[in-house]
Amino acid sequence: MTDKDYMGSLRDNIDESMKSNDNVKKLVKLLEGISLNIYRQCAKPKGRLGSLVATYAGIRPELCKWGFNLLKPDLNGTFLEIGFGSGYLIYALAKTIKALNASGKVYGIDHSPTMVYDAIEKNEEFIQDGIVKLKCASVYEIPFLNEFFDFCITVNSINFWEDLQLGLSEIYQTLKRGGKFLLLETTFKQDMNPERLIKAKAGGAIIREKELFIEFLKETGFTDCTLYFKEKWLFLAIIAKK
Repeated sequence: MTDKDYMGSLRDNIDESMKSNDNVKKLVKLLEGISLNIYRQCAKPKGRLGSLVATYAGIRPELCKWGFNLLKPDLNGTFLEIGFGSGYLIYALAKTIKALNASGKVYGIDHSPTMVYDAIEKNEEFIQDGIVKLKCASVYEIPFLNEFFDFCITVNSINFWEDLQLGLSEIYQTLKRGGKFLLLETTFKQDMNPERLIKAKAGGAIIREKELFIEFLKETGFTDCTLYFKEKWLFLAIIAKK
């Protein structure tokens, strides 16, 4: 498939899937005034509050569109998303695969039962079609066969992994030889907007320098690790090959 065949459709589906919910934004902003502790839900959302906070914090269409434009994956491949949240990106990817009659399959794991429930509800059509399969599981114990996936993706999740090396090792094992890992993050700097940094730390995020990810990826065995950075939005993308 050429860029014209699917990238435009994928970008449109990402936008459609991740349309911000103004009511959610207003409610989270209201709760923010009571306590920033609500952001603790970011690490492992639980219940209705967790679902709201994860939706508010996790919708990043521009980051996802930019990352997929860099990756340009084959939609006939097998995909794994780590920490899929409410399942917005899985929905967009599955919708594009189905619309273009591609043979790709989309798998996902998230360690939050709340997020798995939300994502299953959002992706019910594609689960029924056999395009999507979701599981409640940790990145430290990925419940799929070794060398099974062509592509692995994680969006705004890796900063919550306490054992970065173990998580990357699990991903490395599940990728096929020649498979690619796409890491997407909205990064943080110690001198950034204080309010944003406070929210990140309240949510349990581990603030790491972006170059550190490359070091860990290479130690795990990944090659051709390329780092991309959008200064305007502090967007980070890394594509690493097994």
